[in-house]
Order: sequence, then structure tokens, then C-alpha cells
Amino acid sequence: MTTLFDQCWQMWDSNPHNDVAQEERAWFKELNQAVFSGLEKNLAGRVKVYPVSTPAFLYVAPGGDRHAACVNTYRLLLPTVPFPEQVVAAIEQLDALVSQGDTVVFYWLLAPECVIDLDRAPNRRHLSVRMRVLPVGCSPV
Repeated sequence: MTTLFDQCWQMWDSNPHNDVAQEERAWFKELNQAVFSGLEKNLAGRVKVYPVSTPAFLYVAPGGDRHAACVNTYRLLLPTVPFPEQVVAAIEQLDALVSQGDTVVFYWLLAPECVIDLDRAPNRRHLSVRMRVLPVGCSPV
């Protein structure tokens, strides 16, 4: 069975504008696997999570009305700490965003805001996620 992580990773990894070096892709894949595994456990039963294959999508509101929406870009800042603590920080930041509603759609996973930091090191702190929290009671088409 394909997981939310698998679907979103495939969309991000296949993007032609994605210029993250191969060794950094491995780190981001590991980070996203850990974060989304933890996030899905935290959200189980209280928030429905869906992937979308395009940044613009349709959703159905209570009563059956259809609406168009676009994902938003949210920025996250990971602390300079060991990897397990970065995972916890990312989960906490995403959980705070996602908990604003009862349904969320993800287009992309955590990705670097830029390829390198100012000190020319690979960027592993300034991240973004492409997602949208839908109004209560809504679901994507």
C-alpha cells in the first residue's frame, strides 16, 4: 500500500526544478519518513490527511458544494540539534499547523527553502512544506 509519504515524496522527487544534490536527497528522505510517520501517529483519529497531485485542487464542503483551492507554502525552522530532536521539532511545527482544522492535504513534503545556507553548507534548517488545511468538514475530490 502506498503511504502519504510515498505519494508526496514521488511528487517532490520528480519535480524538474528540484536541484537538491543526491546525498542531500537521502537526508531529506530520511527526515520526511521519520516526520510523516510520527505525524500520522499524532493525527490518527483527529485529522484526516490526503495527498494531492497538483498544487490546485477541488474539495467538497458540507452540503456538497465544490470549491477550488491551492496549497500554501509554510516555512519551518529546524534547530541545530541531533537528528532525532530535529524530527521532533518538525513534527511539533507541522502538528501546530495541521491542528487548525480536521482535514489537511499535502502536495510536497519538507523541502529545503534554498539549496545551501549562507555558510555554503547544505541547507538542513530552513525548510518549507506545501499543504493546505481545509475548513472543518471538507474533503478533497
